[in-house]
Amino acid sequence: MLNEVSSVPVQQALRHLQTAFGHFFAKRARYPQFRRKDGKQSAEYTTSAFRWDGSALKLA
Repeated sequence: MLNEVSSVPVQQALRHLQTAFGHFFAKRARYPQFRRKDGKQSAEYTTSAFRWDGSALKLA
């Protein structure tokens, strides 16, 4: 359904956050800066999160 949120972008955001804090605690980067909610809307999907059936793109 369109009103349901896909779990893939949420999981990807958590992976990015974990990597950012890992770099911070290893002294390789500054403290992670959180993005604003009203900025540009985007989502990142892994290759297993979508499928092309020849006529339409299916997202997880």
